[in-house]
Amino acid sequence: MGNYNQAQHEVRAALLGIRLCAPAPVLAAAEGLVAAIPRLYARDTKATLPVDDFATEHDQCAETKGAFLDVARRDMAYNPRPWQLIRKYKERKYREQAPRE
Repeated sequence: MGNYNQAQHEVRAALLGIRLCAPAPVLAAAEGLVAAIPRLYARDTKATLPVDDFATEHDQCAETKGAFLDVARRDMAYNPRPWQLIRKYKERKYREQAPRE
């Protein structure tokens, strides 16, 4: 149980870091992801969740994680535009053809 609590603390700390510097869409996706993390115990009780409920929450968390990663990639410019690829290609060609000193 200690590892689970430690992981929860690390996730909360990461969310605080995102709150400091992320734009609104990334922040909303991150908060949705933290809210979707499956819980081992039922809310306000000490009873563990049934396996089916936990599996359902786990699947929802995986979908939310994918949505968060898509938004974060767009924000970090991991999806280059076509003209950016052409520019990089031209730069590389120019460097290859330029005389070396």
